[in-house]
Amino acid sequence: MDNQACVNTDKTLWQKEGIGRIFITEQDGLGIEVGGRVFVKPIKDWHNFSLCNPINEIFKDIRLIRSTAQALVDTCDETTKKILKKELL
Repeated sequence: MDNQACVNTDKTLWQKEGIGRIFITEQDGLGIEVGGRVFVKPIKDWHNFSLCNPINEIFKDIRLIRSTAQALVDTCDETTKKILKKELL
């Protein structure tokens, strides 16, 4: 194991005890540390990751399902609308 001392040049942007921290490295990477695990990527890579994240696709699907359900409810009589809105929406 290498026992060479190093100087931490990271600039902390945000930190909260027990949660983690967000920081910028000397090489302009954006780092996220949570639970002892650290991920560092160029800012552009973090942006691209957020755009193609499957969770975004799931939320798009949920919005589509909700709007479709709303359209179906709108075609029903008033009594059925009340029941469906309470149960579905």
